[in-house]
Amino acid sequence: MRTLVLSATAIGVLALHAQEVPKESAMDMGAFGNRPSTSDPGRWRLDLGIGFNAAQKDAANAPLTWSDVFGGRPHGTPQEFIWPVIFLEAEYRTAGKLSLGIHYDSWKHERWVKGDLTYGNFWNTVTTYMASARLTWTSIGSKPEFYSGAMIGVANQHLDSRVSHDGNSDAFPHGDRSLTAYQFTAIGMRTGRLLGFSLELGYGFKGFVSTGLSFRFG
Repeated sequence: MRTLVLSATAIGVLALHAQEVPKESAMDMGAFGNRPSTSDPGRWRLDLGIGFNAAQKDAANAPLTWSDVFGGRPHGTPQEFIWPVIFLEAEYRTAGKLSLGIHYDSWKHERWVKGDLTYGNFWNTVTTYMASARLTWTSIGSKPEFYSGAMIGVANQHLDSRVSHDGNSDAFPHGDRSLTAYQFTAIGMRTGRLLGFSLELGYGFKGFVSTGLSFRFG
């Protein structure tokens, strides 16, 4: 509940601030002395990229230990692989420097262990859908642009596994559940005009660090 309130408040603050910021002419300089473009690069923005160190691992980690799975019997050392967040975003600049959009991402956490007579493999997959608000600090079309943002939405966790005890396989555990998804972007940077590159620092389901390709059109 606290996450929902904080995210909604952040998006509201961004919207109010965007209405208070006057539009800049093509000759205005950005807050960082950067150079604005002489024409509007397009109201639509489409981003495709990856994020690292996302909050899914803490929010979606199943309450399960290897001792629970193997009943305390000796087994090999557990191993794991955490996939980066793979995301796709689309947004539209409504007025001034405020942009509203949608976000989709997928994240996966795999764990496995192999002993003499035991084997366990776990797949923890989280799919996320969020609404987003982004406020640009600098002139639209600046090289680079700097911005902050917030997202709020819902995520679906799918947990599946395969555990083998002495050759007998059972599905344990498995199921789906819903999670509150969020992302706070403290600072983001975009370079390029129509085809560009983005880099963001923040906290949430998109990741602590995220980067990708960014396209502008329309």
